Amino acid sequence: MSSPIDLTAEDSDVEVTGPPVIDLTKETAPPKQRRKRPRDSVRSKGTPIEGDRRPRKRHDVRGATERATRKKRSPPDDGRKQMKRDADSAFKRRAFDEAGTLFVNLAAAHEEAGDDEGAGRELGNAAACALNEGKELAADRLCTDALKLAPDNAAILLRRARVRRAMGKDAAAKRDAQAAFTKATPLDKSRTSFMRDLQAFGIDTSPKDPWASIRVARLNASKACKALGVSVERDGEEITPQAARAAFRKCAVRYHPDKLQQNNITGKEAEAAKEKFRECREAADLFADASRSRQFHYNYAVIGTRLPDNISEEVLGYDSDRDAHRIRDRASWLESTRRLRVQALGGAAPAPPARRRR
Repeated sequence: MSSPIDLTAEDSDVEVTGPPVIDLTKETAPPKQRRKRPRDSVRSKGTPIEGDRRPRKRHDVRGATERATRKKRSPPDDGRKQMKRDADSAFKRRAFDEAGTLFVNLAAAHEEAGDDEGAGRELGNAAACALNEGKELAADRLCTDALKLAPDNAAILLRRARVRRAMGKDAAAKRDAQAAFTKATPLDKSRTSFMRDLQAFGIDTSPKDPWASIRVARLNASKACKALGVSVERDGEEITPQAARAAFRKCAVRYHPDKLQQNNITGKEAEAAKEKFRECREAADLFADASRSRQFHYNYAVIGTRLPDNISEEVLGYDSDRDAHRIRDRASWLESTRRLRVQALGGAAPAPPARRRR
């Protein structure tokens, strides 16, 4: 064990230091302390600023608002806003002649600025003024000019339909109304007045089943339909035995073995023709049998619907090779395959579930 160090020895190399001694009798002022930023008054974080300058507020981390950004990007006002206000005011006062002139001038200003959509919209408003004054011919001309600038504007199409109905052109009016419904945006369809006006023209505005086109396409792509060359145009239609029989006669003219002998067709071409004739005959026999035909159409009609015995099970497709349906259970989100037989529904597919209101 080492011996302790003698701190009193004169030859010791250990430096002895102690606490600094403060002379309280000295008249020098203490060092100036750093002033903290009063956060309560500023209400934001940041680094304190020395001197007499006022604290700078922190930049808003949310960024510039959409309104401020739109103000910065918007072009300088060229008088179109005031023209729009004047035209709307005249229309509300039922000064349709004055409002129509203002709307036409506003449309010209929009077109000069490169806004064809806005120009078409204002010409449509001018057409509304002309229609309220009983000037159907001028209103029809204004709507036609407006559609040249904004061809996809459903409101202008519907307005021209009303104009043409007032002119007695019912067929043209219904075509315009149907085109308006086809080109209508979700915002247009959310307006009650827009949908009510379409229904007044006899347009079916009920929501369409998104699976309808899929069912039609898959039915037409089936082996039986492709073999005979028959198809359906709308959802719910079926291949009738008469149509299948007529298609089979056309196939027999080309692929019947007797016709092959008459035309001296032999070899691989004859074998392919015989196979084609066999497929056509099987397809014709399928549609001629009432029970098999009903099962065939049910296999495709049930696609996209939910089963009545278990409403959570939705049919996604049908595999004709395996003769099985692909089914998804929406309760557990599991898929399975099994064959679905025609139930006591008269051969018709179960009705699709009612959509929930949001």
